[in-house]
Amino acid sequence: MAKYWVGGSGNVNDTAHWSLSSGGAGGETAPGGSEAVFFDSNSFTAGSKTLTFNTSPTWGSLDCTGVVSGTIFTKTNSFAVVGDCTFGTGMVMGGNGGLTLGGTGTSNLTMNGVSFSTTSTITLTGSGTINLIDDLTITGGGTLRPTGSGGTFNTNDRAITVP
Repeated sequence: MAKYWVGGSGNVNDTAHWSLSSGGAGGETAPGGSEAVFFDSNSFTAGSKTLTFNTSPTWGSLDCTGVVSGTIFTKTNSFAVVGDCTFGTGMVMGGNGGLTLGGTGTSNLTMNGVSFSTTSTITLTGSGTINLIDDLTITGGGTLRPTGSGGTFNTNDRAITVP
């Protein structure tokens, strides 16, 4: 099932912000497990574009294509994506919470120029394959940590910059 963020800024677990369609009415349960999560042009307004990770969700996939430039993901907690993970151009990744990527299948990580600019950690885990689609930059003391057993991180000859 797909879930879409609607209604501007808020906490990631706030049901008023989750919809079954882009721009639709909120009121759905917060996504988890194998659900696909979308942030798009209908998710935030120009003046209200901060998502706060007040819990640590796990999502089946994350697609932020078309999100309003300057949208801020404030991570006081970590979040996990077991499938494809695509960030939107112009997004800001703030806070100290991390991102865990990986599962048992093949997934793609697309940064679209977004860098993790905090002390957060990107953890690569699982027995599947993660394909890096474009350059990955972590600044401000963050780390990239491969864990798990038998997994593959395919860089596709893309640049990885970690302090």
